[in-house]
Amino acid sequence: MKAIGLVLSGSMLLLAACSTPSTIQGSDPTTGESFAGSYTPHDLSGMTTLYDNTPVVFASSNATICQGQTHADAGGTLVADVTCADGRSGSISFTGGPAQMKGTGKLGKDPVIFTLVDDAALGTGKTMY
Repeated sequence: MKAIGLVLSGSMLLLAACSTPSTIQGSDPTTGESFAGSYTPHDLSGMTTLYDNTPVVFASSNATICQGQTHADAGGTLVADVTCADGRSGSISFTGGPAQMKGTGKLGKDPVIFTLVDDAALGTGKTMY
């Protein structure tokens, strides 16, 4: 039993090392509300796209939690579909790279602007994912 426990622990550490957390920050230029949170892509092995069902979570300056998942649209663009605890929902489309992506979309009725930064790759010249 101990050998199995060690193997499982090693596998979990290996998977954790494959997924680099990213910082997500944004704002609503209409209201001045700001957002900050995280996005941690899955291990890429076995994925049909780079963005399949990756959780994204952020909080607003109004203390509202927003969360959702990502997917790739037909053109391969990263899209985050989110719902907030206050009832707002919307989509944010991200483009760019290599270590930083810019996003625009709507949350409720208001426009939002976001930045998604791969903290580990920033300044290294590596691609984001």
